[in-house]
Amino acid sequence: MEKPPVYSLISFIAIFAGVLLFFVKPGFGGEDKTMLNSLAKEDSTGVYMLAGYPENLRISVFEASSMPQEIVKLKDIQRQSAGHFRLLLTKYPGGEQLKIWNLTRYEGLIDTLTSNQLILPGPADTVIKGFPKEIYKDAIYYKQNHFDLLLSMNKVKKEFLQSFEALIKQYPPQSQKAFRQLLSHPDLIDLLYNHMLLTVRLGNFSRANPEIQKEWFDTLSRELNRQQAKEDSEWNQKTGNDPLAQKEILVEAKEYISANGYLSMNFYIDDSAGKEGNAGIPYPYWCGYPDWVEPAGWFSFAYLQKCGFYLQQDKIFWRSPPTAAFLKWHFKNEKHLYQFPSFTSLCIEYYCSLWLQSRTEGDELVQQWVTDHSKYFAPDFSSNGKERSARLKDYGRFMTDFNKQVEDGFLLDGQQDKFLQEHAYAYPHLQLQLNGPANCPEDEKKAHPKIIQKDNHHS
Repeated sequence: MEKPPVYSLISFIAIFAGVLLFFVKPGFGGEDKTMLNSLAKEDSTGVYMLAGYPENLRISVFEASSMPQEIVKLKDIQRQSAGHFRLLLTKYPGGEQLKIWNLTRYEGLIDTLTSNQLILPGPADTVIKGFPKEIYKDAIYYKQNHFDLLLSMNKVKKEFLQSFEALIKQYPPQSQKAFRQLLSHPDLIDLLYNHMLLTVRLGNFSRANPEIQKEWFDTLSRELNRQQAKEDSEWNQKTGNDPLAQKEILVEAKEYISANGYLSMNFYIDDSAGKEGNAGIPYPYWCGYPDWVEPAGWFSFAYLQKCGFYLQQDKIFWRSPPTAAFLKWHFKNEKHLYQFPSFTSLCIEYYCSLWLQSRTEGDELVQQWVTDHSKYFAPDFSSNGKERSARLKDYGRFMTDFNKQVEDGFLLDGQQDKFLQEHAYAYPHLQLQLNGPANCPEDEKKAHPKIIQKDNHHS
C-alpha cells in the first residue's frame, strides 16, 4: 500500500519556478507553458499534493481526471454508502465504533467473517488465517457477538461495489483499471473531488499533451523529494548531535501522543522494517472514515502527519522535521519550554536558519514566536546557541510561575512584565527590553494587585 505524501509545507513558488525553467526551452510552445502555469496558479496546493504521490498513481489520476463527471458521481455513491454504514453504528459507543471501523480496513476480512457463522474451536488463525494478529481479538469478538452487524456491513460494501462497477463499465479497460486503482487510494479520489478545477485542467492536459504533463510532474516530484531529503537530513543531523535534546524529545513525544489520544488508535510498528505496519492501510472508500476523531483522515496513522514522528520501543523515527501541529502544541504551553529547553533551542536553531525560499509552516511559526517574545531575551538570542537553552528554561519557568499567580488571583492576565521586573532575580537569563512593545492593557493601570513576596522555590 503506497502511503500519501508526508512533506513539510515547502514553499511551492521556488520549487515550481525551477520546474518551469526546465520546461521553458525549445520544443515547448506558448500554449504548453500557459497550461503549465495555469496548473500551478489555479491550485498550487493540489498540484503540490499530487506531485508527492508515486508515478504509477499519478498516471491513474491523469486517466481518471479526463472523466470528472464520473468522479462526482462516484462521490455521490460513496456518500450514500457511508451514510448507510454510519447508521449501522449509531447504537454503539464511540470506542466500539472505532473498533468496528477498523475491521473494514483489512481487505477481505468482512467477507471471511461472514462466510460462515460457525466459530470453530482452536486458535483464531484457524478462523481468519492470513490477517494480522493484531485484529484477531476484535474480529472474533464481533463474529461471535455481532454477526448480524457484520452481515449488514458486508451488504453495504457489496452494494457500493456493484454501483461502482456499473459506473465505470462503459469506459475502456485502461480507464476502468485507473478507477479501480484509485479506489484503493481514497485520499486521491478526495483530492480529485475537492480540487475539481485542477481535475478538469489535468483532464484537458491529458488529452492534449500527456507526455509533457507526465514529465512535468515527474520533474516536480523529484524536486520535492530532493528538497524534503535535504530538510530531513539537516534535522536528523541536528538531533543526532544533541543527545540532551534527544532525551527531551522522547519524553515529550510520549506526552504528545498520550495527550492527543493516539495510543487508542491501534497503531503499531513493523519491528523488522522500523516503519508503519498495518496502520498504513486506509479506511475503504465505501464506508468513509471516522471524522469525529481528531485528526480525522483516511489513514489510522494520520497522527504521523500531525507530529512528524512515530515511536518504537523508546526510539523515535522521524518521517519529517516536527510538523506545525506538533510545534503549535509545544510552544503554546510555556511549561514545555522549561521542561524541554534543549529541544526548543534546537527547533529555533533549525527553523530560523532555513533558507528564505524554503519557507514552511513550521519555520514561519517558530520565527513568529521568536519575534513575538524577543523583548524577553538578549539581542543575540537566535544566534547564541550556548545561552539559548538556559534562557528558554528561565522563560518557561517565568511564565509558569506567572500563570500560577494569575490562577491564584494575585495578578491580572497581561502583567507579565510587571511580574518579571519585580522578580528578575529568579530568572537571571532573561533581559526585559523596556523599550519593547507595550504588553499591558489600559485597564491594568487601574488595577492594584497584591504584592508578591519573594519566594525560595527557585533557589
